[in-house]
Amino acid sequence: MCNRIFGASGTLRIAFGLVIVGVASGAFAQLNIRSMPPTLLQVSKRHDPGPARHFSPSQQIDTLSFFPQIDTTIGQRGFRRRPGEKDGSLAIGAPNSTPFGGVGGTSRSVLGPTFPGIGFTGWIPPDCSAAVGTSHIVQTVNSSIAFYDKSTGNVQFSQASTQFFAGLGATSFQFDPRVMYDQYNDRFVIIFLALDEANEVSQMLIAASDDGNPNGLWNRFVFDSSVDDGIANSWLDYHGVGFSPNSIVVSGNMFQFGAGFTAMQSWVFQSAPIYNNTGATAVPFTVTGLGFNTRPGVTYTPGTTTVYGISLNTNSSVRLWAYTGLDTATPALTSVVMPVQQYSNVGAAPSGGAGVLDSLSGRTMDAVSRGNSFLGAHTIVVPGDNKASIRWYEFDMGSWPTSGTPTLSQQGNITLGAGQWAIMPAISKNSFGDISVIYTRSSNSIFSDLVTSSRVQSDPAGTIGGPTLIRGGLTSSQMGRWGDYFSMSIDPSDDATFWGHGEVVRADGLWATEIQSWTVSSGGGGGGGVDYDAISLTSFMGTYNAGGLAEATTSDNLTFDVDSILLPGQGHFGAVQADFLIAEPGAGVTELNVKVETNVDPGVSATGTVFLWNWNQNRFEYGKAFPVRRLGNDIQSVKLKTSLAKYVSGTGQVRVVIRAHDPFRFRGTSPSPFRLRTDLVKLTVKS
Repeated sequence: MCNRIFGASGTLRIAFGLVIVGVASGAFAQLNIRSMPPTLLQVSKRHDPGPARHFSPSQQIDTLSFFPQIDTTIGQRGFRRRPGEKDGSLAIGAPNSTPFGGVGGTSRSVLGPTFPGIGFTGWIPPDCSAAVGTSHIVQTVNSSIAFYDKSTGNVQFSQASTQFFAGLGATSFQFDPRVMYDQYNDRFVIIFLALDEANEVSQMLIAASDDGNPNGLWNRFVFDSSVDDGIANSWLDYHGVGFSPNSIVVSGNMFQFGAGFTAMQSWVFQSAPIYNNTGATAVPFTVTGLGFNTRPGVTYTPGTTTVYGISLNTNSSVRLWAYTGLDTATPALTSVVMPVQQYSNVGAAPSGGAGVLDSLSGRTMDAVSRGNSFLGAHTIVVPGDNKASIRWYEFDMGSWPTSGTPTLSQQGNITLGAGQWAIMPAISKNSFGDISVIYTRSSNSIFSDLVTSSRVQSDPAGTIGGPTLIRGGLTSSQMGRWGDYFSMSIDPSDDATFWGHGEVVRADGLWATEIQSWTVSSGGGGGGGVDYDAISLTSFMGTYNAGGLAEATTSDNLTFDVDSILLPGQGHFGAVQADFLIAEPGAGVTELNVKVETNVDPGVSATGTVFLWNWNQNRFEYGKAFPVRRLGNDIQSVKLKTSLAKYVSGTGQVRVVIRAHDPFRFRGTSPSPFRLRTDLVKLTVKS
C-alpha cells in the first residue's frame, strides 16, 4: 500500500509505507520490515499523480554502432560534494569480545596480469568499479564506461555514460557507477545514478548486456529513484548492488533535496524481465533511523534466494541485513545487530606530506557472501591509534533469518607500519576459502599506493598477509576526494583468481585507475606449498650495519641492514645473501616462490633484483626486478615454475641474493648512498 498525502498547496504526495512487524530486545535485536507489493505508482512529486511505471520504456542499443568505438574525450571536471552526504557520528555500544587479528608477515598475493584502466575523465573522484566475465572486463568510473579483452587488456569500447544512456531522458549529471557480472546468467549489469537538483529529479540508470560479451546489444532502462515521504522529496546517493541467481538488489542513502539524510532505501528487481527486455518492476523497502551506507553483497552461492547486506550501527556494532524470498513476488527485509570490536570514524589521510585523501569516514564500502559466509569491510581508527586501518569481518550466517542468529567467525584489522594509513577497502572470497582485500596505503612519504592483502583458510583467525604493491602513486594528491570506492571480482573461469580495481595519483596530480589480477597461495594454481625461513643471512655487497637472521623471518619493521658501496661508473649497490634448506628433492620441485620485503633509507628509490644460484653452472641467475622504495613496506614475490632442479643442491640448499642498485643517471647526476633494510625473506616450495 501507499500513503497519499496532500501538502499545503494541494499537491498530491505518495509515500511508501514502513511497517515494523516486531522488535526484540538485547544485542541481537531483530527488525522485520514488511515490503510493499510491486508498485506501479510514480513517487516523484514533480509528476502528475496517478498510476505510472517506475521504469521508462526499455530501449536497446548496439555498442558496435558507436563511432568511434573508443572515445576518451576529457570533459569538464564534474565533482562537488552533494548536499547532506557526509557521515554522522556513531553512537556508543558494548563491543564484542572476539579477538581480532592483524597483518601477518607473509604476503599471500601473487600478482598476475595487470593493465591500466580508464584515465582521468574530468571527474573527481573516479568511483572505481569493474566486473570480470569469462572473456571480458567491463569498467565504469564517474562519467565513463569501457570494455576490455580479459586476456590482453586491449580496450575495445570506451564512451561517456551520457552517450551510453542517450535517448532515455536521463539527466546529464550521472554519478556513482556500479558494474557487476552476473555469473548465473552470463550478463554484465551497469547501474548509474543521475540527479537534477534544480528540478528535484533522481534517477537510476540500468543496463544489461544480452550475453557475456559486452560488445553488442544492451537493454537500458531509466528508473525513478526519488522518494516522497509526504513532507519532502528525496534523492538517491551512494548505492550498493547485490545479486542472487534471479534478482538484483540495490540499496542506497536518501537525502532530502537541499537538506540531509532521510532514510535507507532498497529495491529488489527481478532480473529476468530486465535481461529479456520485457520491462521491469521493483519491490521497495524504506527504512528510517536504522541504516546508512548499507552494502548488499554479491553472492557466489548458486540456488540461493537470499542476499545479505551490512551497515554501521554503533562504534562497536554493525547491522546485518537479509533480503529473502527473492524468487517470489513478495521478498522480505530483516536485520540484526552484531557486536564487534570497538572502532571510531576516520579523518583525511596524508598523501606524500602535502596532500590529503578523503577516507569517507568509516562507512561500509563492500560486502560479499559465499555459502553461509558473509564478509564486509570498512575503514576505522583503532582505539588508541591516530591513523586509519582497514577492518574486515566474516560472519557465519547459519540459518538466519529463518532461525537462529549469525555469529562472528573472525574479525581483523589491517594496521600498517608507523604513520601508514589504510583506506578504501574492497573485499572478496574465492572457492578455496582465500580472502583478499584491495585498498589504498598512504603516509607523509607514500603518495597513494594501490595494494592488496590476502589470507588462506588455514591462517590464524583474523590475520591477513602483508601488503603487496600493485601500483604506486607518483606525486602528492591535491584532489582531496578519494575513491569513492574500489571493487573486486572473482574470475568466473576458475572461481579462484582475484581481480581488483582502484585509484592512484598520476605524475600530474590527477587520478588514474588500475585493473589487476592476483592469486593466493591456495587458489588459482594448486596447493599452498611449504614455507621456509632462511638458515643464514649475510651481506653480499656493501658493509654490514645491524640486525641478524631473526630480523628477516617476520614482517615487523625490524631489519637486517647493509650499507651500500659505490662501484665506479655503475652506481651504489647493496645486497644480502639468504640460504635455505628444503626437504623436497630438486627433481620434484614444481614451483619456487621467493618472498622479499626490503626498503632503502635514505636516498632515492632503488631498483631491486632477485638472483638464484645455479648449482650446475656455479653462477647466479636473474629472477626478477622490482622497485625498492624509500621507507617502503612492500612484499615482492619472485615465482619460478620451470627448470627448477638446478636451483636446488644435492643436499637441498637454495641460495638467493637480493640486490638494490641506485645507478648513475643522465646529466652527471651522482647516485646516492643508501642503507638496504631487509625485513623479510621467505621461500615457498611446491612439489
